[in-house]
Amino acid sequence: MKAATLYMNSQTLTLDAERAFAELYSRLARWSGEILALERAGDSAGADALIERAMTLLTYMDGQIDVTRNYEIATRILCLHRFAVRTLVNAKLKVNPQELEGLAQVFVTLGETFSAIRPPRTADPDARN
Repeated sequence: MKAATLYMNSQTLTLDAERAFAELYSRLARWSGEILALERAGDSAGADALIERAMTLLTYMDGQIDVTRNYEIATRILCLHRFAVRTLVNAKLKVNPQELEGLAQVFVTLGETFSAIRPPRTADPDARN
């Protein structure tokens, strides 16, 4: 019975997909700024490690986007992800790390979009969100 209670409690703490994506985009926006700061400080190794983490996260997120629900929107989001990965690769190759300045805003906008489409929370605290 204790295991069932713990499971039920964990379900109320689980984020819905839209909220999770909004949080991940917020993290990616923060990392974009940190990468730029590390590059400016001359810490290429630190910047490269964070770039790798960001690209890994974007790749994971790509796999979670359901193109069967709304193909047009999903493919546009995936295109923005490809743009972000290309920008991160260019930063890692030191082609133009300044492109990262605009990347954070792309992630902020994507996060705001996912927050806006999130279904409203129910008034019943026992209902799963």
